[in-house]
Amino acid sequence: HEFEVQENAFEVQVLNPSFSDATIRRMVENQQVKLNDLMAFTRMIGKQDGAGVVTRKDFAEEMPRGAGGYDMPVMTFGALRGQNRLEDRSVLLSLGRLLVPAEAAEGDAAAIYPDIQLVDGGKDYFRTSAKYLVRTGDGKLREVVRDGVEMRHPDARVEFEKNQRLLGEYKQAKGRLRAVRADQKKLVLNLCNVSTGEPVDMLVDNLTDLI
Repeated sequence: HEFEVQENAFEVQVLNPSFSDATIRRMVENQQVKLNDLMAFTRMIGKQDGAGVVTRKDFAEEMPRGAGGYDMPVMTFGALRGQNRLEDRSVLLSLGRLLVPAEAAEGDAAAIYPDIQLVDGGKDYFRTSAKYLVRTGDGKLREVVRDGVEMRHPDARVEFEKNQRLLGEYKQAKGRLRAVRADQKKLVLNLCNVSTGEPVDMLVDNLTDLI
């Protein structure tokens, strides 16, 4: 049986379209006011300088130093294992997701299933609904479906391999908070439209819903 480690954390996923990969890219490249607003909000709910950021490497490299001028350590997906820089932080801001190109996902799947058909540049991806699981507080889960949120590979086996990589890296991001041994409950803010396939404590459309 799989042993589930209980983390002392409250997890929120924010589905606002402002946190799609393309929009975050524009936000970071232009160092727009919106990015500073986001960091200020995170700092506010993180009790001053109690927050840390995990995001894509290309996003992190172009962020203003110190995540918008605030004292927030910034770490990147793909370089998280064994890191303790966020251990003393009370809030994790997970911005975006690990980027898994179509070719990489197909390569992972083809190593197991030799008959995988390669998709030219991801052009055959299709848009579909996404399912999210939300804890109800009574030990049950509520399923929430949003239409047209996710782009998926036409081969479900490729999609599965990609999702396993995404989930693994997101779990690594959450693990940097070391919430398993935390005395006080920590907050995880997942700003990404992509479903992790795992339950969250709250699902909201906008950060302002948390105020």
